[in-house]
Amino acid sequence: IVFTDFTHPEDAMKDWNLWQEQIAGLRNSYQIEKRIIHKSGRIIWVRLTSSTVPDADGTALFGIRMLEDITERKLAEVERKYQLAELEALYENGLAISRLLEPKRIAQKMVAVIDQKLAWHHAAIRLYEASTDHVELLAFNSPGFNEEQITEQIERINQTINTPDKGLSGWVIRH
Repeated sequence: IVFTDFTHPEDAMKDWNLWQEQIAGLRNSYQIEKRIIHKSGRIIWVRLTSSTVPDADGTALFGIRMLEDITERKLAEVERKYQLAELEALYENGLAISRLLEPKRIAQKMVAVIDQKLAWHHAAIRLYEASTDHVELLAFNSPGFNEEQITEQIERINQTINTPDKGLSGWVIRH
């Protein structure tokens, strides 16, 4: 069995190239973080340290490869990045609310920030006016829609789903 058989396909070529450089004597050691695929199919992150042991002439006698499971650390890094993105989105949306006075512009900015920071590609912001029992879609995004299509969709939705007894937004308002 060759290590590329269980190395994640996206990481295999980098590991293979470093290994080939090491075998050719271009480097004595290297260290990378890569994913391996467990026989159960689960992906595990490891830190691979690879070194060669040379003879007196400097020719590699054998290689030593050590794997350290770093899956928990990698998962924690992903979670931290997402939490940071959420905080950035909250901060930027707070700035938009404090700087912009018009609700539609605030909503458009918030949707753009949510898309950029959290990669939520389908987001909408609706305004509920309790005194008139009216719901208005202020902003939304959808991949592949241009500004004209977004404007058309907002108008259509505002005509058909404009009270809290209609649509998902209405359900949220009621509950």
